[in-house]
Parts: sequence; C-alpha cells; structure tokens
Amino acid sequence: MRVSEQTLDRRIRDERQQEGAWTQARLMYTDMQHMTYDPSWWQLAYGKDGELIGLVMPAQNPTHPVIGYIGVVPEQRGRGYIDTLLNQGTVILHRGGADAIRADTDVENSPMARAFRRAGYIRFAKRYEYSLVLR
Repeated sequence: MRVSEQTLDRRIRDERQQEGAWTQARLMYTDMQHMTYDPSWWQLAYGKDGELIGLVMPAQNPTHPVIGYIGVVPEQRGRGYIDTLLNQGTVILHRGGADAIRADTDVENSPMARAFRRAGYIRFAKRYEYSLVLR
C-alpha cells in the first residue's frame, strides 16, 4: 500500500482512488499471487534505521519472467533505491534460470522508465490498455 502512494502509474492511481489504498494493494497482491514465483523472490527492503524503503516482486507470468511489481515508498524516492531493488529482482530471476526478463511501466512514470534503461532493459513496445465495465 505504501509503495503505491503518489504513484505516477495512472492505472494504479485510478484503482487507489476507486477502491481505496488498502483494497487496491490487496487486489494487486492477489493478482501477483496468480503468477508463478518462489516466495523468497518477493523481498522488502529496509534502511539501517528499520524503515521500509520498498519492495520488489519478480515472478513468471504465463509466458515470461517479469518484474511483476516494484516500488519505493514516497519518502525514500529519489535516493537510487529503485536501482538496487531492480537489480535484486533481475538477479533473482536470472539465478532462477531466466535468460530474458520483461517489465513495464506507465508512459507517465518516467523515473521508473529511466531505472529500467539504467539497468539495461530495452523498450520493445508501446501499448494502450482498455477496460469495459459491464453493469
């Protein structure tokens, strides 16, 4: 719930506004549990003072190893922790046998996009997301 506060990801931001922060986080967690992963892959990062920095949730979706979710709590952003978390997620998947890893971020989340590029990830697609609410 904390890592999605003040997110630049529009979908997550919209879900937080519609569902509430706790419900959005719980739904994200439930969605992530539908992927294949070793529980040790999902890691929280803490500072020397014991304060939460962020988390990384590498996984395997039906077709590819992925950085399923990654984030830093607002008060810790801008200090380079995202690079450490992304590296950790990448190493975990590589050690698990991945020879290629996919990840995505909202086009408005330029800090995350820059982190992926710094880590050597190459942008390969641009996509649009759609939803239809049936009543």
